[in-house]
Amino acid sequence: MIVSAMAFTIKILTLYKDFYYSKDSTNTEESLTLYKNTVKNGEMNPNIDDFLTEEFFCGTICSGKSEFAINQGRYLFIQGIFSSPETVKDAAQELYLESLWQELTFADDKVYMRKLDEDGKTVFQLFRKIQ
Repeated sequence: MIVSAMAFTIKILTLYKDFYYSKDSTNTEESLTLYKNTVKNGEMNPNIDDFLTEEFFCGTICSGKSEFAINQGRYLFIQGIFSSPETVKDAAQELYLESLWQELTFADDKVYMRKLDEDGKTVFQLFRKIQ
């Protein structure tokens, strides 16, 4: 199912393999940043600053197993053009609102943000694991 919200596309995505990241990787094609979401499932009036807290840079993509990964599983997924940190916060909020609409429950409080360069633009993708 695809739903357009603002300039974003929201999907339920199944990852069939793990994506590994390392601070030691020299690959610059994509990076991973991990956030904590402190909004409780079902909260009706959350503060937008609670969607992305405790930012932690995990490194860039690598070919072998490492300590940081987006693991196989089902995720609520959104992507857009990175223009500012506020854009990413808006996208995190849209993911949350979609979870309410579809009555989905997040598996944990982790928000994964991949950043990639595509056609001369920086694209971000947010992943939230769902049960």
